[in-house]
Amino acid sequence: MWKVIKSPGMLRAFSQRHLSNQLKQRHKLDVQDFKEGSEIEGFIVKQVEEIPEFNITLMRLKHERTGCEHLHLARDDPNNVFSVGFRTTPTDSTGVPHILEHSVLCGSKKYPCRDPFFKMLNRSMATFMNAMTAPDCTFYPFSTQNRTDYMNLMSVYMDAVYRPLLRETDFRQEGWRLEHENVEDSKSPIILKGVVYNEMKGV
Repeated sequence: MWKVIKSPGMLRAFSQRHLSNQLKQRHKLDVQDFKEGSEIEGFIVKQVEEIPEFNITLMRLKHERTGCEHLHLARDDPNNVFSVGFRTTPTDSTGVPHILEHSVLCGSKKYPCRDPFFKMLNRSMATFMNAMTAPDCTFYPFSTQNRTDYMNLMSVYMDAVYRPLLRETDFRQEGWRLEHENVEDSKSPIILKGVVYNEMKGV
């Protein structure tokens, strides 16, 4: 099972709890329940199509109130995959979308601990966890074969992207900054540092 949610507008189009309830309800539905034009928990089914080459049934839905798009790919697969994605077209070369990708994972309202994303790495049965920034969009995908783990991970991911804390210290850590090469030596050269900056350098 593969789910992709794309929100073209505001990140807070609707709350994490509301969307979680939508998806919990959908677990009880069968593919046959998705008919073009039908309404399911506020979503209108726009397209249902079989993709026989991959044994997939594609279902594309749109949330009436927010315009959020939901793409559901159903197939007989032990992995349950989820991804929430946003259009993040850059306006300059400062790397803001990539910095935001990192910063939203540094704590949220429901999970205010430092780096809940990394804390889940050794607490989850996930078969894949990541976040990635492409030239014009940002995605937060994960997969797991355990349904309870799936709901837990989705809760962490959705709260992170819709209700991030975005503290100044997060930007100082994840973005790029000027700092002494040796922070203990005020006479050492001032250089550029930052998690995203170093990541792009391949450090």
